[in-house]
Amino acid sequence: MNPQQYLEIISSFAMTLWAGRIKDVAVKQSTPYICSLRIMFSDSLFLDIYYNAKRTRKDFALIQEGKRVFGIDNLYYWHVHPVEKPSHHEPIDEIAEEEILKRVDEAIKKIIFPST
Repeated sequence: MNPQQYLEIISSFAMTLWAGRIKDVAVKQSTPYICSLRIMFSDSLFLDIYYNAKRTRKDFALIQEGKRVFGIDNLYYWHVHPVEKPSHHEPIDEIAEEEILKRVDEAIKKIIFPST
């Protein structure tokens, strides 16, 4: 899949999942092999998405106040950086983009509405 197709798929999933909650969407980088996208939810909360078609590298990082608070990527192997310990790597099976965005949505809910 080329980066433009990837951006279209991700954007479609995101606009459906977060309709009315997205402040802005910006393509940060777009080359024949690489793309990156930023989905802004607020000034301090956004999702950075990176895709490298040559290396099939995928990275989803939820950033709050300049720090990763959740993520899923396949650097070396598929893993999640959980909300509870975002610096940790918990191995997972390969996961589809739509499911990744659903997990990001769950993470956003944990961050915005933490249980007491």
